[in-house]
Amino acid sequence: MTDSASSRRNSADKRAPRQSRRSQRPLIQVTEADTDDDWRTRLRRLARTGIPGLMSSLAFHALLLLVMALIVVTLDRPPTLPPLELGWIVERPEPEIAESDVPEIRIPSIQLPQAGPPERPDEPEASEPAAQSGNRDEPPAVIPVPTKDLLELRRDALQEDGPAGHDADVIEAVRRSLDWFAKQQQSDGRWQLEGPYPDGVTQSRFRADAGATALALLCFVGAGQTHQDGNYVEVVRSGVDWLRSAQKPTGEIFERSEIGLEPRFYAHSQATIVLCELLTLTGDESLREPATRAVAYLLEAQNPEQGGWRYHQLTATGEGDVSVTGWALMALHSARMADIDVPPETWLLASQFLDTSQEHPGDAAFYKYRPSFPVNRGQRLSMTAEGLLCRQWLGWPRNLPALQRGVAFLTDEDNRPVWDDGKRNVYAWYYVAQTLHNLGGDDWEQWYAHTAPVLVTRQVKSGRSRGSWHPHRPPGSPHEWSQIVGRLYFTAMCTLILETPFRHGSVYE
Repeated sequence: MTDSASSRRNSADKRAPRQSRRSQRPLIQVTEADTDDDWRTRLRRLARTGIPGLMSSLAFHALLLLVMALIVVTLDRPPTLPPLELGWIVERPEPEIAESDVPEIRIPSIQLPQAGPPERPDEPEASEPAAQSGNRDEPPAVIPVPTKDLLELRRDALQEDGPAGHDADVIEAVRRSLDWFAKQQQSDGRWQLEGPYPDGVTQSRFRADAGATALALLCFVGAGQTHQDGNYVEVVRSGVDWLRSAQKPTGEIFERSEIGLEPRFYAHSQATIVLCELLTLTGDESLREPATRAVAYLLEAQNPEQGGWRYHQLTATGEGDVSVTGWALMALHSARMADIDVPPETWLLASQFLDTSQEHPGDAAFYKYRPSFPVNRGQRLSMTAEGLLCRQWLGWPRNLPALQRGVAFLTDEDNRPVWDDGKRNVYAWYYVAQTLHNLGGDDWEQWYAHTAPVLVTRQVKSGRSRGSWHPHRPPGSPHEWSQIVGRLYFTAMCTLILETPFRHGSVYE
């Protein structure tokens, strides 16, 4: 017996119980053909046998053919798709650009900060529209500007026939300011933000003796006064000695009470500028070792991947900010004047950080406080001016379209310096002055001709505060910080702005 036959028998055996419950009837019925039946009888007989199954099969296949026909008809029609909603194309039409004309854009990786409250108490505002079409900027090569002789104008700065001799009011205002600073110096050579003058720092977290000392010395050195020559030799020498005594084995310059405070890194950068500029002006080689160590600390503190600086030494995961980065780059710019080496990769990383700090990718004209922060209009003037100044140090040509667009913003009528409640911002003016002075021309001359009298006329002319500026009359912009940091900081910023024509030569000349 074959396997097939055995299988059929087993199957039949299994069905036997079900069949036994049916009415007994033969498995096969043999009927004789009834040739006499009419067609109606035959139809009834067929209906009782296999016709229902046949009809079901026919109905199923008919339905299947109908479905297949519908599929064929549907596929023969062209697909109908909903229109694409590309509102950004409609709002900003731009000309068709050949593929070969599109610059390669390298986007660095950005480490987002951990969730938490922002370190600046600024309420962010909605970002402004991106730059118009055609404003995507291909960054130029990073080649730091030449630094030779950039401090030469300082040597005779306070002489009547010096570089600012045509403006006697400015010279006299700077002299009054330096006299005031000299009177505020402590017996050990330092200055302090809290006094002994009125209207000092109002929050302890901003106290920084190293920062106060560096700011005061920047004003003296900016006017050509050194520890070897000038009208304030002993004042400058004593201040520099204190800064050197505050330098730590790491190279950082700060007073121990400043550990963990925000101004600490500002103070170090400002002190580094003082040492490097005095080394450049006097050639005093005793300053080279502390200046070189201070520069080395700045190099170590830079984010090794993202390129910025912040309130403390950064690792690859720490995000810098434009404000601190500007002071750090100014210190490294001063280091090059003193022939202290700065590795090329430092400038490349700094340029990369500025790329990520632009308000909008591809538009290098405007900058914000930190890469991960939204645009804040209250900070836009200061951060844009500082960002553009850093770009100038890194080799931007003066005719670069992005620089020209940024300068147009800096000199816009809405940003014209005014001494009004809530609008004055000497912190922003400090960077605007340097950026415009580097470019020279009408923009710079008109801006300074307007701003210098604004500052000179508000300087205190009599009494114990003679030579300083009052930080609360009126209160300035909250982004100026004068109401918190106080009179010494405010007076230093006003003085440095007035000194702009002779503090540095133009980087383009």
